[in-house]
Parts: sequence; C-alpha cells; structure tokens
Amino acid sequence: MDEDLPLLLLVDDSDAILALEKAALGNTYRLLTAVNGRLALDEMAKTLPDGVVLDLSMPEMDGDEVLKAMKADLRLREVPVLVVSTESQRARDTLSLGADDFLPKPVTLEDLRRRVAAMLEVAAQRNASRLLPYLFFRSAGQELALALESVAVVTARPALRPLPGAPGHVPGYFELYGEAVAVLDLAERLGQKAERAFTERKLVVVQVGALKLGLEADEVWDPEGLEVSAMTPVERLAVQYEGLQGSLLGLVRGSRGMAPVLAPAALLDEKELGSLAKALKKVAAPVAAK
Repeated sequence: MDEDLPLLLLVDDSDAILALEKAALGNTYRLLTAVNGRLALDEMAKTLPDGVVLDLSMPEMDGDEVLKAMKADLRLREVPVLVVSTESQRARDTLSLGADDFLPKPVTLEDLRRRVAAMLEVAAQRNASRLLPYLFFRSAGQELALALESVAVVTARPALRPLPGAPGHVPGYFELYGEAVAVLDLAERLGQKAERAFTERKLVVVQVGALKLGLEADEVWDPEGLEVSAMTPVERLAVQYEGLQGSLLGLVRGSRGMAPVLAPAALLDEKELGSLAKALKKVAAPVAAK
C-alpha cells in the first residue's frame, strides 16, 4: 500500500459495518480499525490518522466521548471526523462537539466514499490556513523553538546595562521602545558554553506575560509554519522529559529535525530552568544530531 495515501481510522463495533467501510475505502486509503472508542483512542495515540470514520453507540466508550477526548487533545483536535450512525439526531448533535460531518446508516458505498473525500479536502484547506509558526534558534549547540506568537522581535545583541543583584546568567538589560528588557544567557543557565562571542549573538525577545525577556542565541533561523501534528506535546514524550510540563510545550519537527519548544513562563522561573537544564543535558546529543 502506498505510504503517501491518507490514513483513515474506522471505528465501529459491527464487523459487518467495518467490512463495508473497508470495501468502500480500501482502494483509496490506508486503513486502521477499532471496535470501540477506547481502542480507537489507543490507536490514535500510536498513529495519527488523517481522518476518522466514527460510530456512536459502542461498548466501553461511545463515539461522543471519543470526539470530546479528541477535541481536548492538542495532537488530535484537528483530525477530521465523519460520524456514521443509525441515530440521525444524535449524529447531527455531534457537529456542535466538533465533528466535521455525519452520515446516517444504512450507508451506500458511493455516499461513504464521497463524504470521506469531501471531509479530507475541507480539512486539508482548513489546516493549510491554521499552520502554527515557530521560531527556531540555537544556543550552545542545542536547537530550540518558540511559538512565534510569543516572540516580540529578533535583534542584534545591544550593549547592556548592569542589573544589580541579578544572577550570573542575567548579564544585564537594555531598553526596547522605552521598555526595560532583561537578557538571559540561556547557554550559561543550561550549563553550556555559547558558540559565538557575545557581540556576535542574536537576541530573541520573548513576551512573558506583561514582561519582555531577551534570550541570547548563537543563531536564529526564519520562522516555519508547521501543522499542529508536527508537535508532540510534552505529556506524550519519552521518560527523559518527565516533569517538564512547566518548562516545555513539547517537541516539534522542523526542517532541521526535532527541537524542544520552550514554555515562555518557564524563562522567569529558576526552578523550571533548573529542571530544563538537567533534561536538555540528557537529550542534547540525540536531539542535536537529528
């Protein structure tokens, strides 16, 4: 089967319905199946589908609950869902929960093919307009990322004024449009050595609540617009990232490989920065090497 074909997850507790859906869609799409809602969510945790064809009345977990769980999950919320059910009014009601379309049972093969194709086309158009932009930068050999919405400006490193009482990794501050901006030497705080002299570094100015904070970076690249599925939320990351829900939003795959996405609020929290430093030391080599 061509790996470039869209991947559909068919969810129904009826073997007969699954057989019909596979007959209708098997020549056009790659298919996964699940016989109840809980297994469907387990399957989506392992493999992100391009679309879901979802029954409503199932043992263990109904389709309504699956839909609610998907919309509450950053990784799954943009996956389009076609509800197929004998309960027409209930199926219509799922549109308010975020379903993309519904099809009453019994279905014909042609209707199913047509509605699935339309759902995927609309979803592709929607996702193209919902790309999330990230700014990627490097500090002491570690590639990192920020959601672009949190970045105020990128600038050359200006001369800094001392900030009395600040820790060693805060070398000073400068004024940006009349506002004082403290500067964080991220490499030093992470226990690493910057690659460039301080006069050659860039500053990524991040909005953290009502404050702005400048991050010293050895290199900054142009922003990239990526699909929501490009980021794996921190809750789903490997064991070396455990306990970093406050420091990282997740890992995002950009054009240069995987990069941790910083949570802006953590940049003002010494405890979170300490946890981040320990975690990045464990994973810096594999992340940087990709």
